[in-house]
Amino acid sequence: DKNDEMASGLGDSSGVGGACDDIQIVIEKNLSHGQIANKRIGIIGTVAYAVTRSAELLDQQNSMEVEETDATCMPGGAAVASLPIVKDITEKIEKAYSKCQPVVSKSALDTNMTESNMVTTSNSSGSAAAFMLDELCHAVQGGRLVQEIRDWLD
Repeated sequence: DKNDEMASGLGDSSGVGGACDDIQIVIEKNLSHGQIANKRIGIIGTVAYAVTRSAELLDQQNSMEVEETDATCMPGGAAVASLPIVKDITEKIEKAYSKCQPVVSKSALDTNMTESNMVTTSNSSGSAAAFMLDELCHAVQGGRLVQEIRDWLD
């Protein structure tokens, strides 16, 4: 529903919300994939999403500052308006990061694998988590994430 897309911040008046949904599906599929190359695509997509939404939020905050006057200024108005976008960004990052965590499957434990084999089994996920943290660091260092997200990452 177009109204739901507008409320969630995924759509706009031009009706491109469906494209955003499709992109999110591709990101999710890649993050859920077992291969590190696919996880990296999902990670890059997640960080790009966070950067894009941060830019939207920054534009929104800047336009609010221009419209406000001393007589009508409400403290924290921009911060209150940013809460849904910040929550959306943090949820996407948390979800992606959780899919990058090393997991040792029950079948690996059942086959009496040695500890070194289990570490090897989960290594690609560990490197995916490291890659995600690295990508987020680049976005922070480049100033491409809004302050609320940088604070949250701290």
